[in-house]
Amino acid sequence: IPLMAERSPETLLLAVDTALPALMKMGLHPQAVLTIDPQAVGYLHFMERLPSDCLLIADWGSPVPRLELNHEILYIRSPHPLCRYLSSRGDFTLLPLTAGGNVTQTALSLAEACGLNRVTLLGADFSYPRGKPYCRGSYFTEWHNLKSGRLDPHLNRLLSFVLEKSRRYESPLLRSYEGSLLRYLKEKSARVAREDGGRWEIEFPEVCPAPPPDGIPFPAVRDILKRYADELDGLISRREWNDTPPTPLLMTLLPLGYAFLEQNGPEALEKAARYTIKLISERFS
Repeated sequence: IPLMAERSPETLLLAVDTALPALMKMGLHPQAVLTIDPQAVGYLHFMERLPSDCLLIADWGSPVPRLELNHEILYIRSPHPLCRYLSSRGDFTLLPLTAGGNVTQTALSLAEACGLNRVTLLGADFSYPRGKPYCRGSYFTEWHNLKSGRLDPHLNRLLSFVLEKSRRYESPLLRSYEGSLLRYLKEKSARVAREDGGRWEIEFPEVCPAPPPDGIPFPAVRDILKRYADELDGLISRREWNDTPPTPLLMTLLPLGYAFLEQNGPEALEKAARYTIKLISERFS
């Protein structure tokens, strides 16, 4: 916390989505926040706390129509199925980043693409220190506070989450994230010094920043999403929910259908399609 609070004026403080509310409660004001493919329980908690002068960096799979669009938004290309689908059709060109499946590696890739050669990661421990999944002040704490009771107290819920993943304070998923990040840094010939507490000091070789892609005019965005909504409407009419393998169009609904709705099968995908059409029509009517 002191390191972030006492940073020099030319240092950019970039928060990942889960960390933003906790940092704000500590009196730290990031200049930008990064989110990739947030689910409903995730994006609502940080977007409602997003300061008006904070740049939002998001992939095309992020449900930003729920956000009052008085914020500056930088869209990036990610492995999200919706992003892949629209990119494959040539609808737009966005800054490609190496996500590695997690927001920490995406943030590092963004810094490298912008030509920043010295980066400090803070809190990137890829584990559950002292059995806690996230730092105090994140949405995870609030969510379990709401759900806990005398027979199922808050601490038990947090610990059961950790122990479901592994009998140790880590999990195969977190290990895969760490492994992906280390491979990425090796490919980039970066110098890395790691300290306790999830602090990484990283130095990239001197590189020229990637040229920024052209912005997408607002009318073009409207047309892209209108065509996508029409395609989803056709999918509902044809009821092609069981295609094997799933079509690229059907793949765009999988994150919403399986994670947001917490259901499985055709019913979840149809609900995801109808929900998406509703979002688009509300935003661009």
